[in-house]
Amino acid sequence: MCAIDFALASGLLFIALRFSSVWLGGAMLLQSIALCLQAFDFVGDGPSIPAHYLINDLLSYAMVACLIAGLAGSWRRSQAKPRQARAPAPLPS
Repeated sequence: MCAIDFALASGLLFIALRFSSVWLGGAMLLQSIALCLQAFDFVGDGPSIPAHYLINDLLSYAMVACLIAGLAGSWRRSQAKPRQARAPAPLPS
């Protein structure tokens, strides 16, 4: 489970550095909280509080909500911009 979360966090880090947006930063913060929660489990004897699984699920849902909100915002911005017509390619001589 931790390897999957690490791969997800690494992918989000790459995207966040590439596109540098606020919603990706929020998703990265939520993913880092989830990784810290799992690190505490590895150090200790397992889940330390009864609501551990609920907190982990809520963090995952919040991260997906951040990604969907960012996707929706990007899509709306791309639809609002008028599309420019491409110039026809020059014919080979």
